[in-house]
Amino acid sequence: MGSVEIIVPPGMAVEIEASSTLGNIEQRTEPSPFTTGSVLRTRGRVKLGNLEVGMLRVGESHRDARRRYRWERRMARRRMRHGHLPAGAIGLVALRD
Repeated sequence: MGSVEIIVPPGMAVEIEASSTLGNIEQRTEPSPFTTGSVLRTRGRVKLGNLEVGMLRVGESHRDARRRYRWERRMARRRMRHGHLPAGAIGLVALRD
């Protein structure tokens, strides 16, 4: 009954191989074309707790990162609600036409 929060720098690849029982596993990292070559591999089980892997940008505080994440989720929901395509779906339109 607790939580583990892992903060990684931008550009680090993250692989999570974990299962949860009455818990939550959340990955809040952005894929970057400029990887540092380092990979964080997390394996295990989460029982009655949380595992969060997040990324902090340069000069960003923990509070700023949570606000940014909340804002990004809100914008994604608005795009879906109003019928706009997700940011990564522009190439799919060209294939469909």
